[in-house]
Amino acid sequence: MAKIKVLIKGYAKEKDGEEFASSTTTLIQDNNLNVIIDPGMDKEALLGSLAKEGLKTGDINFVIVTHTHLDHSLLAGIFENAKILDNSDIYSFDGK
Repeated sequence: MAKIKVLIKGYAKEKDGEEFASSTTTLIQDNNLNVIIDPGMDKEALLGSLAKEGLKTGDINFVIVTHTHLDHSLLAGIFENAKILDNSDIYSFDGK
């Protein structure tokens, strides 16, 4: 059975007229695969959360980016062994 865990809880807030946001980062583990959804922007928090799960960046097989806003996608490239999937992959098999 798949294990799903929120690694970093996202937020959207306003302070002094400025908007701040960060995505929720989720880990899915199933069939010896590790999948990160929306790795976000906070590298220190992400690496710490992975370490708590006994994982390193090289252990991640897939990174799914729900959309390409930086608060969701900035850290997608730190997973050296992962295939990165984004919304363009939804259409890459369309009509084939």
